[in-house]
Amino acid sequence: DDTESCGNLGVAILTGTGVPVDKARAAQLFEKACDAGRAEFCGFLGSMYAEGNGVSQDDARANQLAKKACDGGFATGCSNIGGMYHWGKGVPKDVARGADFYKIACDRGIAEGCFKLAMCYANGEGVSQDEARAVELYKKACDAEYGAGCGNLGFMYGQGKGVQKDEPRAAELYKKAC
Repeated sequence: DDTESCGNLGVAILTGTGVPVDKARAAQLFEKACDAGRAEFCGFLGSMYAEGNGVSQDDARANQLAKKACDGGFATGCSNIGGMYHWGKGVPKDVARGADFYKIACDRGIAEGCFKLAMCYANGEGVSQDEARAVELYKKACDAEYGAGCGNLGFMYGQGKGVQKDEPRAAELYKKAC
């Protein structure tokens, strides 16, 4: 068996790319690929459990799979598990631990992780409030074409939070986010 191909078939079946959609079958294929050590498919399966998409919704299972994905090098899994800790889904709420996972995701190039970590710094959630650091992270997310990062960066410029107030720059960033 080529477990990567099984996982890729799962993606095709989940999205209906060239084959009919069958979410339950996609979950089975992701499970097979995950069990064989394919971290990205652990992440996909974890997202399915988090959303109840093709499987019964199960936050604890979603957390386990996101952690396995993160530990296996699939950085989106790190961002996902960060959110679970941040909001207490499937694990006890621990915003600081959530921020740690967002940082791992951001350091590995996941714009969503940078955005979520920026929100932590902007609001002093799980980390010491640092608006200048939030601006840096929103910029990193925006530079990676993560629209919400551009929007929040625009807000920071518009309000002069962590950066000198610059309303024309704020408007440019809102336009980019839109």
